[in-house]
Amino acid sequence: MNCQVSWSVNNGYIPLNDVHAAKYLLSVVKFYQGKAHHQKAVEELVDKAIGENGKWNLPLGWADGLKPDCSWWYDEFLTLVLELKNMLGLSGDALLQAIVNYSKIVLQEKVRCPVVATFNLVAYLCLQFKHFQEFCNFPVVLISATANRLEISIAICIGLIYVTKLLMLNLSLGFHASDNITCLAHVFWALSCCLADLKTYYDRVRNLDSPRLSCLYPNPIPVDPSKALPKLTYRWFLSQAGQPTSALVDLGNATTIMYTATLSNTNQDVIVKFTVRYNEVARLLTEAELTPRLHFCERVIGDLYMVVMDHVDGKSIWQLREDKIVVPAIISKGWRCSASPSPNQCCLWGLAGPQHSI
Repeated sequence: MNCQVSWSVNNGYIPLNDVHAAKYLLSVVKFYQGKAHHQKAVEELVDKAIGENGKWNLPLGWADGLKPDCSWWYDEFLTLVLELKNMLGLSGDALLQAIVNYSKIVLQEKVRCPVVATFNLVAYLCLQFKHFQEFCNFPVVLISATANRLEISIAICIGLIYVTKLLMLNLSLGFHASDNITCLAHVFWALSCCLADLKTYYDRVRNLDSPRLSCLYPNPIPVDPSKALPKLTYRWFLSQAGQPTSALVDLGNATTIMYTATLSNTNQDVIVKFTVRYNEVARLLTEAELTPRLHFCERVIGDLYMVVMDHVDGKSIWQLREDKIVVPAIISKGWRCSASPSPNQCCLWGLAGPQHSI
């Protein structure tokens, strides 16, 4: 089961958020003697703006003594993490610290032998995370606040941690103060929506409503909400050679990710591709019935294209090379042309995610 959270900074915020945003802006443009003074100034503002009190400086003895600046929990599940830094560069990277905190929580492996979890908090929480690993990817929102800079990211864990940056605001007074306040108010509203959506998601996770390992497959959100995603049942990851594989996709280093799937309404076998660029010429060729039928090709959150097309039998160029079969000249020439830069190529993606939408 994957989580889709309501990340929208354009709609739905309540007017009271303007007040919280204005107060937050006034507090972060000031200079403080240290991080403790900075935190004291923003604690209550952040809690009110998000709509729920966080756990400030809560020590997590079961997670190597970790103490996030602030964390929001839904029972045993982490939903939001906030890291504060007083100045840029001098005290570390707030986002990196938030990622480290998240990884220590969800990848905790202290329990290596049978223990009585009922009377041992460390054992109980570690076993809970292990129990749900096959049913969710532990989506979380990361908030990193450094002086007047605010960054929002989302993260998931599928064995490795993947992070998608969603937004960065450099807040200031002066001519753009009003715009900053309005944008910040929308951000606080979006964080409130994310918190509510994550609670709903983790309720379903706790009930084990999803098939095992479904959390390993993508569940993106279209940039244009009027474009409905096709309903898919994922089958396999595809290797770079275009062959089905059970190995996890390395999202951190890949430039294109592909899966095999079936359309739920027709059982049609399809290929699902996520890529940064998609040449408009390919769409024209599909419309001319010169390439496999295109079922979906739209931008999704994370600044990527999601492309769904008919699956056809055959061998990829990668596979031909692996098998040391000579690639026909006409195909090789066409492949080199399509791989060259073109003014028709469109840049995609924009998460965090991963969220990690979440």
